[in-house]
Amino acid sequence: MRNIKFILVPALFSLFIVSPSYAEQNGYEVNNTTQDILKETQSSERWEYIMGKTKSGYQGFLDIERFEIDGSKRDAWTKVVFAGEGVERDHNGKKYRAIYSITNRIYDCSNLKAADIKSIDYDSHGNSYTTDFKKLYSKYPEKKWISIIPGSLGEYLLNFICEYKQ
Repeated sequence: MRNIKFILVPALFSLFIVSPSYAEQNGYEVNNTTQDILKETQSSERWEYIMGKTKSGYQGFLDIERFEIDGSKRDAWTKVVFAGEGVERDHNGKKYRAIYSITNRIYDCSNLKAADIKSIDYDSHGNSYTTDFKKLYSKYPEKKWISIIPGSLGEYLLNFICEYKQ
């Protein structure tokens, strides 16, 4: 399984849960930058570098400890570190800047589709913003599998993950 965060489902259907970070709950001040997250991720044996900077400056990593293959399906966790100050997001009208995101997605390599399972954005203060897609799929099962857009970052990830050998 791996972590990556690319929500291809319309925001209208996103179900977010916001939780304060462990650090803030325990009196620690956190102020990470995208560079801090990149250094930490690159020095970890758990995360394999899977994509260089995109035009937007994003960099992606695959969690090699949680990667699973089941026939033509791949269960992957990916991490995407955003460039600069991060990416502005909105949760129920509350704006925040995500500096990185971790997503669990199942890739169907035969049908060139993907299904997001869980996605977690993190801001520079260590706060997490979670989207649990299982709740969405129980209400809207037709939304589970999404087609990958040709030429997109999603297609790059699908190709990489479908060709990845453990």
